[in-house]
Amino acid sequence: MSFDTVIFKKPFEPLDGVYWRSVGFRQSKDGRLVCNGDRTNLTVHQKGYAGKDWLMAQASLPKIVYGHNATLPNEQQARDAASWLCGYVSSVTGLIFTLEDVKAFRIDYTRDYDIQEDRAHAIALGLLPQDLPNFTRTMRCNDSVWFESQRDGQTIKEIAIYPKFTWASDNHEPQDVIDASRGKLRLEVRLMRKGLNSIKGANKPLDYLSQAISDTLLNEAATMLDLQRIIDARNFDFHHRLIVHACGQRSLGKLGLPTFIELVERYGPDFYRMPDFHYPKSTYHKRKNELERLGIWGDLLAASQLQRPYE
Repeated sequence: MSFDTVIFKKPFEPLDGVYWRSVGFRQSKDGRLVCNGDRTNLTVHQKGYAGKDWLMAQASLPKIVYGHNATLPNEQQARDAASWLCGYVSSVTGLIFTLEDVKAFRIDYTRDYDIQEDRAHAIALGLLPQDLPNFTRTMRCNDSVWFESQRDGQTIKEIAIYPKFTWASDNHEPQDVIDASRGKLRLEVRLMRKGLNSIKGANKPLDYLSQAISDTLLNEAATMLDLQRIIDARNFDFHHRLIVHACGQRSLGKLGLPTFIELVERYGPDFYRMPDFHYPKSTYHKRKNELERLGIWGDLLAASQLQRPYE
C-alpha cells in the first residue's frame, strides 16, 4: 500500500479563456486558471511550453479511494483511482484526457511505520543529522523532516518523514481520519519533473504506479536514512549494551549521533560523566556541537527533561 499524490499533464492547442471559464475554471491570483474540487485540483497554464495550453490534474489517490489519505491504496486501487481521475478531467473539460495520452509530472510513493506517538520527536532528532548523497537541502519543521534534491534550480526528488497522526490533529481532520492516522510515521519518496526519469522503462502513468517500483524506492530511502534502526532505537536493551561495552572497554562514542541523542534523552546532558558509559569527553562535545549547529540541542534538552521521569 504505497501511493499518494499524483500529477498528470497534457498539452492542448491554445483555447481562449472563455472556453476554460465555460467549463468551470477561474483565474487565480498568479494568472493561472484553476478548477478545484473536493478530491482534485486542476490547473491550466495558458500558452506555456511550445505555445500549448498545459492542463495539470493533481489528486491524492487514497483520497479518491477512501475519502482521506490516512489509509493507503494498493497497486490495483491506485490504478483504478488514476483511471477515475482521468475520466473526471475528461468529463469536466470535454477534452480527451486518458491514462494512455497523459504524462506523469509527479508521483508520491508512500509507506507507514507503526510507532508509539511519543516517539515522533526522538525519531525526528535522529533523522535530521543524516547526510544523504545528492540531496542538497534538509529541512525540519516540528517533528517532520524533508530532504530535497534539485537539478537546474528545480526540485526533482524529495524524501519526507512525518508523524501522520500529528498532521491529522493539526489540520483538524474528522475523528475517523485522526483514528486512522494513530501511531503512523509516514515515509514518502516524491518524484517530479526530471526525477521521474530515474525509473527506467517507465513512460505512461500506469508504468509508475507499480508496487515493485514503490517498494524499491521506499526501501532505498529507508536504508539511506537507517530509518528502521532509528525507529527501533528505544526497543534495544541499553543496560545490556552498557555491560557489553564496559566488559570490552569499548566506548559508546563509536555508535554515532543517534546513540548520543538517545543517551542524552535517557540520562541527561551530563551522561558522559558516568564511568559505565566509557564516553570520551571530546566525542561528547563534538556531538553536542553538531546538534548546536543544527539548532536542535535545545529541543533535545527539553525532550530529555520530559523523558527521564518516565524511564
